Amino acid sequence: MGRKRTSRMTISSSEVAAAIKEQLYNYRDGVTEVVRDAVTDTLQDGLRTIGPAGKYEDRRGKYRQSFRVDTTITPVYAGGTLYANEDGYRLAHLLEYGHKTRSGGKTRAFPHWKPVEKKMTEAFEERVIDGIEKIGG
Repeated sequence: MGRKRTSRMTISSSEVAAAIKEQLYNYRDGVTEVVRDAVTDTLQDGLRTIGPAGKYEDRRGKYRQSFRVDTTITPVYAGGTLYANEDGYRLAHLLEYGHKTRSGGKTRAFPHWKPVEKKMTEAFEERVIDGIEKIGG
């Protein structure tokens, strides 16, 4: 019986390095896209959730309409903020924590930002983890 011939392929170390580098760039781009999508989706969900949150009766509707989302997305950063604009930020703090009255008492608090913040944090983490698992991370 004769020897079985196998073909051998030679790859230089620079070719291996280039292939690894390309795969890492592809992975980075995928993760960046996942994080961008998670940021925007989480902020929009938070905006929809904060409106009806809490037991505070907004009779005039101005406070609930003051909620805004500000998103900043660059090639190296994706982030954003859910906030009450200049028409509602003072009231947001007073409602969330309560405040002292003129007579020395304290008003009751209407916590509505903290629960939404907690839900948004958990949802963001889940979205990022699920997205990275989908791209093979």
